[in-house]
Amino acid sequence: MRCRSKLLAFKFNEHQDLAYNVRRAIPEHLEIFQQWPHDADRYRSERPDALIDLEYGPDPRHRLDLFPAIEQKAGESSPLVIVIHGGYWQALDKADNRHVCRSLCNAGWTVALLNYRLCPAVDLGEICDDVEAATQWLVQQQQEWRLACTNIALSGHSAGAHLSSMGAC
Repeated sequence: MRCRSKLLAFKFNEHQDLAYNVRRAIPEHLEIFQQWPHDADRYRSERPDALIDLEYGPDPRHRLDLFPAIEQKAGESSPLVIVIHGGYWQALDKADNRHVCRSLCNAGWTVALLNYRLCPAVDLGEICDDVEAATQWLVQQQQEWRLACTNIALSGHSAGAHLSSMGAC
């Protein structure tokens, strides 16, 4: 999968700017962002069954965490959702986003939380390749971790939403 995105310059009106500019629309955004690692660490400590930093490729950022579904029945496979963190394709880490797995795991999904290489060291096409590589790797491992990979959901926020959309393509 080679996605090549060209970032276009948009001029937003006041209403659109408030809708798309999180930092402007939510004055306490800094406190929220600073809370994420604490929430993520707390959820990680609650899940000793999670598999952390599994290697899906050769780069140090080719790592994912796998959080099994809660109350997965013995011998049954669970559906898989791949969650991709945001960060404007240039920042952040899966480790700061582990808390987003809680509700999905509670709903019966196994969650793969991805890291990927970042810009400007690589371009957006290469980041899309990382998502594809992680997805293929998870499908290859599905029997080992009892994953139902016939229908995989992709989810993300910010840049991760873009990457999950490209992965779905």
